[in-house]
Amino acid sequence: MNVDSKSTSLELKFMTVLVSEINGLQSISYGLAGGAFATLFAALMAALWVSHKIDLQERLVEGYKLAEESDRRRKREFEALCNISGTLAGNGDFEYKATRYVEEFARVAEAEWLSLRMPDNRGEGLRFVVVGAGLAKSIPAALLNDSGSLGEEALRDGLNIVVNGYSAHSESETDITRLGVNSVALLPIFSKGGTLGLVTVFSKQIDHFNEARVKLLSDVLGGVRPLLENALLEDNQKHTEERLRGTARLASIGELAAGVAHEVNNPLTNILGYSQMLLNEDHPETFREDLETVISESQRAAKIIRNLQLFARRSVTDMNPAHINEILSRALDLKQHEFVKSEISVDLDLAEDLPKVLIDEHQLIQVIVNILTNAQQAMESIQRIRELSVRTTISGEKVRIRIQDSGPGIPPERKMLICEPFYTTKEVGMGTGLRLSICHGIIQEHQGAIWSSSLPGQGATFNIELPAWYGQEEEQVSGSQPSAATVRHGHVLAVDDDPQMRNLLQRSLEQDEYEVDLAEDGAEAWKLIQANTYDCVLLDLKMPEMNGKELFRLMQGSPKGMADKVIFITGDTADMDSQEFVASYNNPVMQKPFQLDDLMSVVHEVTAEPTRTWAESRYES
Repeated sequence: MNVDSKSTSLELKFMTVLVSEINGLQSISYGLAGGAFATLFAALMAALWVSHKIDLQERLVEGYKLAEESDRRRKREFEALCNISGTLAGNGDFEYKATRYVEEFARVAEAEWLSLRMPDNRGEGLRFVVVGAGLAKSIPAALLNDSGSLGEEALRDGLNIVVNGYSAHSESETDITRLGVNSVALLPIFSKGGTLGLVTVFSKQIDHFNEARVKLLSDVLGGVRPLLENALLEDNQKHTEERLRGTARLASIGELAAGVAHEVNNPLTNILGYSQMLLNEDHPETFREDLETVISESQRAAKIIRNLQLFARRSVTDMNPAHINEILSRALDLKQHEFVKSEISVDLDLAEDLPKVLIDEHQLIQVIVNILTNAQQAMESIQRIRELSVRTTISGEKVRIRIQDSGPGIPPERKMLICEPFYTTKEVGMGTGLRLSICHGIIQEHQGAIWSSSLPGQGATFNIELPAWYGQEEEQVSGSQPSAATVRHGHVLAVDDDPQMRNLLQRSLEQDEYEVDLAEDGAEAWKLIQANTYDCVLLDLKMPEMNGKELFRLMQGSPKGMADKVIFITGDTADMDSQEFVASYNNPVMQKPFQLDDLMSVVHEVTAEPTRTWAESRYES
């Protein structure tokens, strides 16, 4: 039945009653005043009837429209629920499903935006998963930030929190109110296993979240909770399988990288060393410029080798407590000139009184510089304002670094690949694809975590978390280090299986007036050690026949005490035995490829104090 037929039926009933009443009154009026009064009374009743008819019809039409709108809303809600269920039960990874989920949910809520956060892998707080647009056409970057104290309250109490009049609320976020948000609903999602997530709905309408709407949203959440749990479990299983495959792939690539690094280190050290010796001689300016180019390119190759070794996790780390803000400042100093050239402004927000972290400073600086370089290259591809935000905070027992750029962001299909080794989105010649994989490996070795969040067109954010350190530092004596004026030249033994390396070491040592003996393996060196007393022994670890480790153990048993005078030289820390061996002694280590000046500085230290070991010259017991 349409609205006209409904209205007509009700009108007939009303007319019947009204006519009956009019006829009764009309009969009385005839008895009282005759026909004239009756005629007037009938006219008045007719006018009253028309007025009631119009009012009744308007009310009927309005009621029917409300009922029709309610039916349409229920239909949309049902369709959205079906879409959500179909999406979560269908194909695709969790991020894809979550994106479709929040978009449909935002439409059900008739709100501008909706975000989903879930517990992070470390069980500390919530991580951003995805944000979707309902009535809005774009997604602002401010919605990527955490949900603040209101979100914590909703999770702690396990209750929905609704704020109509959000801008006036004492715990409102300035970045959110600037978007014109007037109403916010925070809806926690719980499962049998604990907290599943937090849905936050943002609306520009005042008093948008009435009791009926909040109940509807809660019902929708309850209906899709099992599907959301299943989708998350499936995604975690897929990621576990991918990590296992990735671990095997990384292991094989790591062994290859370590092998390549070792084979290249010897010739690269020779190129650097001979070029530096030539540069110290008197040559025409053009010749010197060519030598400087050779040295510069060799150092560039050496940096690539170090990156390969870091990627293979084969470098010996030197862990010491440090202030994270100081490390950030040093890394930013290294990039300052490039940022100025690229017109990138930096906004620093470094928390005070942060606890120290136990880190290898050089490796962590490398991580930060790599992320800053990626951000710089990303922002150079855009024409709008280039801004970089660097922030430090404390989160429980973790110190967190957040680096956010205003670049084009990371496409969703690439977010899972950016830490894969040799994967790069840059043009040929712009990058090797090792940066973020190296960062990932370094942070894992520091018992930390690194992750990213991004929206296409809204920039990228990288987060690093490191365990806070509350231990006691060993006191280091700033005592006597030998100066060049007190260096005592003496007798040096150089042990290396590479003839070019032996020649390089001999020439550089003899230029500093050292007496030099050479040995190509451990057996030959042991004969020389038994027959002579040396002030310093340059010992390559990896050699055929008797290797450096075996020779060093023989020297430890010798009454001459020359083991304390050994400088380890190695281009291979590929196996754990070598790492543990070097780390178990206080002897200095020169990692190939090295600078001749650096080597000679260490040789001077070792030969300058005949009565103390190299380690004792730096630390007093």
